[in-house]
Amino acid sequence: MRSRAGWAEITAIALVLLALWRVTWRWDFSTVNSSGTITGGPHRSNIGVVGSLVAVIVAAGWMGFRGRPVYGALAVAIPPIVYVGWRGAVARVAGANLWPVEIVFLVAILGPGCALASAIGWRLARGRG
Repeated sequence: MRSRAGWAEITAIALVLLALWRVTWRWDFSTVNSSGTITGGPHRSNIGVVGSLVAVIVAAGWMGFRGRPVYGALAVAIPPIVYVGWRGAVARVAGANLWPVEIVFLVAILGPGCALASAIGWRLARGRG
């Protein structure tokens, strides 16, 4: 029987993913600076956003494969959602701050994506033995 993923592995993967999100989503989500001048936004690239979403879903599949389908999926999906919510909530913006919409969007993608990937990983591991 294979060993299950330990808390050190789950934590390490979650921290690596959080670092990836920090790089691809940037720290400052503000669209205006402290003097009120519009800066044009956080300059996120589409490939970076998609890549970070895919990385979280793949990590959830890995956690399922390693025998932690629920804890692993939650451990890799929740930190990026909290990060985007936190940084979006403190951002200075011109007009409406739509960070709650980003949270709903991330939950709608990462929730089912991580659940499905984790279940597939878990099933693949059980099928092997």
